[in-house]
Parts: sequence; structure tokens; C-alpha cells
Amino acid sequence: MKMINYSSYITTLKEASKDTSSFEGTGKVSYMTDSIDEVVNFDLFQEDYFKSNFSKSKKTDSIDVLCMLDCNWCLIEFKNGAINASELRNKIGNSVSIITFKDNIQPKSFKENSIFILVYNKAAIFKNKESYQHQNEDKYLKPKELLESKSFDLIQKNISQDAKQPIVKFGLKTFEGVFFTKVMTMDKDVFNSYILDKEIILPND
Repeated sequence: MKMINYSSYITTLKEASKDTSSFEGTGKVSYMTDSIDEVVNFDLFQEDYFKSNFSKSKKTDSIDVLCMLDCNWCLIEFKNGAINASELRNKIGNSVSIITFKDNIQPKSFKENSIFILVYNKAAIFKNKESYQHQNEDKYLKPKELLESKSFDLIQKNISQDAKQPIVKFGLKTFEGVFFTKVMTMDKDVFNSYILDKEIILPND
């Protein structure tokens, strides 16, 4: 088995979020984040991984980004337009299989230390503002007082006062506890706020 290193596929979250399909033929591009945190271009990595080790096999679809987020394995997919749920589920399965195989990670260990985030554009998914607001995605963002206070009583109080949880869309909730510790789907604006207090680093080769 030929060794392919993650470090050969470093990019930024901004570059990984680039969308050209919405401006096809115009030469224009848009980005879903301006973050310059370094991550692995997992789509390109997986393509070369298959070419190097399975020359007769067709490269499978994969998730856009691999990184470590707050010491957890993290897979991130950016979607600026319509979402094909079946295609997305295949990408997740293919990507997790490659990571656990390449790095010799036991599936149970990966499941207990991993996160999946789908970042989308709410304008392409929801027809009106009210339907988006019902997704409770603001709950992904820690209240300021929770960031500044280590009081367990305060945390418990906030949890009890607002038990509503964000809705995980596109049937992806089924992967939580199966492939990942946590699965999140969020609009790009929520994502950009969410990562502000997160440590994002490259995985070891």
C-alpha cells in the first residue's frame, strides 16, 4: 500500500469552500467562508489515494475537508446550492472508510472522537425566513456568558431554560452515534460564527 500524506494536500477553509458552479461560464467564484485556517483538501487527497493504490478502481465521491477541530476528527462539506441527500450520504461513508483504513483507526475510536459538519446556504434551501428560524441553529453558538464562566450551575440553568436543539437536516442525524460523535448542519453564517472560538489544525500524517 503506497503511503499518501495529508500534508501534501493542505488548503484553507476558504479555498475549500469555493463555489464556481453557481457562476458557470462567467468566471466568477464565491466562497462560503473567509477563514484561512489550514485543512486537508480531502476530495483531492482521496482522488490521488485511489490512483496510487487502486489504479483499476474508479475514484469515489468524498467530503470536501478533513481537519482536527478541538482535538476531534472533523469532516466538513460545503454546499452552496441544492443538496442531494443520497449523494451526500455516500460521500460520508466513502470518506470515513478511507480515513479509518489509511490511519488504522478502529471504527469505535473514530466514532467516539469525530464530528461531521454540513455547511449550506440557507437561501438555496429555505423559501422563507420563518422556516429557517425554526431550525434552531443559533443553539450551536455558545452564549457569551458560557464562554466566560466555568460555573456548572450557570450551564445547567441555560440548558434547562432552553431545551430546543438544532435540527439536523437531510437525514444526516442517522450518522450520529454510528460514524460520528456529533453531526451538525448549519448555514454558512452560523458556521463562520461557530468556528471563531474553535481550534482547527491539520491531522497527523
